[in-house]
Amino acid sequence: MDAGQLERVFDRFWRADPSRQRTTGGTGLGLAIATEDAQLHGGNIDVWSVPGEGTCFRLTLPRERGSSIAHSPIELPPVDPLETVALEAGEGGDDA
Repeated sequence: MDAGQLERVFDRFWRADPSRQRTTGGTGLGLAIATEDAQLHGGNIDVWSVPGEGTCFRLTLPRERGSSIAHSPIELPPVDPLETVALEAGEGGDDA
């Protein structure tokens, strides 16, 4: 995904491939619902992407109810952050 797509990936009803039919391509609600669930539990979802190579999502939740997390304990791509585009859920786009 490119930077423009990353800004919208958590939006309701948005799909990266608009040519796919709703009957085979989903509704575009999955990541929006996952984002809201993560936030309700005090966590977050992060996404990294290298255009033409792939995209990686990371869901991080606190271990105990009511606690918060400062950062994810799991390191994920990018190995070289200068070669990727990153966006944390809640930055840009319509995540309401």
